[in-house]
Amino acid sequence: MEDRRNVGESSCNFGEGTDQRFQSLMFMMMMNKIQNHILIIIIIIIIIHDGLANIIHQKLAEAAELIEHKSPYYKYTSGNVLENENFKLYWKSIILTENTIPFNRPDITFMNKKTQNTFLIDTAVQNTHNLAKTITDKQNKHQELANVEAKGSTTDPDSNIIYGSNSKVTITESNET
Repeated sequence: MEDRRNVGESSCNFGEGTDQRFQSLMFMMMMNKIQNHILIIIIIIIIIHDGLANIIHQKLAEAAELIEHKSPYYKYTSGNVLENENFKLYWKSIILTENTIPFNRPDITFMNKKTQNTFLIDTAVQNTHNLAKTITDKQNKHQELANVEAKGSTTDPDSNIIYGSNSKVTITESNET
């Protein structure tokens, strides 16, 4: 590459004589690397988040006797809907209500048929410096969903949608630091 430090009339002068187009290209490549690193970090956070939710789902399914065979957590695959005579356990299911609610898909929805209690479980993976804020944000996010009765009373396991529940809803949180 040509050194242009001493060429005053060139419109391509920049800094130490490096071609401005080259610097722009280098900047774009650097930003692309940063974006790729950010994307990788986001993917890792999603994997950790879903892994945590999957472990909670497995433990609830085992405790409620919704699964027969215990397997290591890293081999467990969450079912969309697990059900027996006492409990229903949903994985990332949409809850339809009379009014549109923006946050209607908690990580896990656990229903106790006998007591008519429903637990909305939404996991979070965060640093310790924002733990209290994350708990408050998660509770506020699903508060509106907890205060309404859902439509109907059936589920469609293929579409992963909860069409209804006349249960009382309790918001719970699970945090991994």
